[in-house]
Amino acid sequence: SSLTFEYPQSNESLDLKYAGETAKQLDIKWDTVHLEQACGLDIKQMIKMKGGMNIISNASLLPFIYDIEKRYAKNVVFFSGDGGDKLLPNLNPGKIFRSPGDLCKYILQRNQLMPYQDILNILRISKGEFLNELENLITKYPEKDKNQKYVHFMIYERAMRWLFEGEDCNRSSFWAVTPFYSREFFELAMSIDDSLKKNHILYRHFLTTLSPTVAAIPDAKRNMSILSPSYKRKLQIINHINRYPFVASVIKRNINKSDVYINDSLQIKIINEIIDNTDVLSYLCNNNKLKSLLHKTYDKAIIDNVLTVLLGIESNLNLTQTIDKFLYEKIV
Repeated sequence: SSLTFEYPQSNESLDLKYAGETAKQLDIKWDTVHLEQACGLDIKQMIKMKGGMNIISNASLLPFIYDIEKRYAKNVVFFSGDGGDKLLPNLNPGKIFRSPGDLCKYILQRNQLMPYQDILNILRISKGEFLNELENLITKYPEKDKNQKYVHFMIYERAMRWLFEGEDCNRSSFWAVTPFYSREFFELAMSIDDSLKKNHILYRHFLTTLSPTVAAIPDAKRNMSILSPSYKRKLQIINHINRYPFVASVIKRNINKSDVYINDSLQIKIINEIIDNTDVLSYLCNNNKLKSLLHKTYDKAIIDNVLTVLLGIESNLNLTQTIDKFLYEKIV
């Protein structure tokens, strides 16, 4: 049995279309769960469960988790595709890094959720201190080649330290597993040369071996099959752009320029209320810098991350929880 969720406020997505086609080809039962916007109650539960380690925008997934639990009870084993995007594609950036510092800057440019200098200003941490800590971490990796150190970072820091928090959230309701992180598969996938993973060569062969008919179904993200020559050309362009993080970030901003909150949105109202009413916050961060950030951007990803951290601070320090005033408001 399989399930696909649809995010709130979206038209019928390509995910739904192609998930349905996949289920039909595999002859398995398939259903959909249409999510609603997360209300304050969902966000409070997410913060309580994870202490701020999952961004609040993921709170809209809680009804999906509860729906699975309701349908199948807690003895269900939930299989996901987590990890497939890390083990089968080529994570090697193929760049010349002249120093560990160059690699650190590349890591930050490619993976930051918001400008890291803004975070440092808010937390009163010097740029040099922060970069030294990151460089010390990277230097301890066993790989000699700096490109392979980047692969190490993507697997151990981004996937296992960050993305595993989402899997942990799922496991609050049922056991969740992914075949990609079985030890045997992981070791085999990581032993394969990067040249065989380039432009999804391995990924394409893997999917075709499993099922040629399913592999022919378009990838919902790019709306074309991985077997299509156009898919390979598009991937080559994307990979080339990603070698230059600044260019990639400019393109991404232009694509997502409408993905912002309005300046009097409920999210920003809650952030301002926390800043104004939580005295201990001034010991942890520079409130003026935090407020200036709100005047500089209304990018949803940035605002959601800031709000997640602030709500996490209130919860972890057992302070009055501002979200209690908005339990039944639709927020994200």
